[in-house]
Amino acid sequence: KNSLNYYKKTLKLEPKHLKAKLSLGLLYVMLGNEEKGIRIIKACQKDNVVYNWQIEPYLNSAYTFITNKMLNEEYEGHSI
Repeated sequence: KNSLNYYKKTLKLEPKHLKAKLSLGLLYVMLGNEEKGIRIIKACQKDNVVYNWQIEPYLNSAYTFITNKMLNEEYEGHSI
């Protein structure tokens, strides 16, 4: 939660701070609010076409996190 508040405060002071937006999006994904997180990251992609090379790793990390979470949940649902 502290990180969430940190990024929100940063964005209040600097609404266009790209890395704060990207980190906030990834944090939302990690906290379980995947849709909101992906939406934030994709909005950064749309608004910052020139910096897409900086945005792609965050989007990839978000999707990797979601995929791993799904695989872990599926694995934990099966007993050996």
